Amino acid sequence: TADVTSAPVEAHFADLTRGAVDTRLWELLLDNGNGVLDAGDTLYRSVASQAAPLVAIDRGGDFHVRLTVSGPAGAFELVKATFIRTIEARFAVAPDRGRAPLDVQLTDQSRGAITSWRWTFGDGSPAFETTDAALRSPLHAYATGGDFDVTLQVTGPAGTGARTVAGAVRTIKPSFTVAPIKG
Repeated sequence: TADVTSAPVEAHFADLTRGAVDTRLWELLLDNGNGVLDAGDTLYRSVASQAAPLVAIDRGGDFHVRLTVSGPAGAFELVKATFIRTIEARFAVAPDRGRAPLDVQLTDQSRGAITSWRWTFGDGSPAFETTDAALRSPLHAYATGGDFDVTLQVTGPAGTGARTVAGAVRTIKPSFTVAPIKG
């Protein structure tokens, strides 16, 4: 079964091979969804003979672990499919500054299997929540001037991940008054 958690996470690999081992090759492979594990999917690779490395996983996704051992009996490979599953909240903001009222596109760039999204905009308006992937990147109107913190919380089989960007949106709303002076 897969271990699930919110990124970043550290994973401790342990080689339980019985028999003489001369070299070990550990690989952490990101499942890119095409069913094929290739060199482009490798996030971690250790050619050292380390029997129990500690590996940092800094992004969301489904990961496979591959161990290749070689010794007097030959070389052998073992892959554990979808062994580690993580989730990571990420997003982009455009435009990130301007004159209010300002329409801002918030674009979800989260990684991992995600089933729900919750946005808070930092301007006092209600949070936006959805389970519809087609609606995961909302357009939000900032009506007043100020610096606004934006938070995205994502949830999926791996748990919940959140990211807040302080001052993600900065708006200005010019205003003035004129008072006549009596002379």
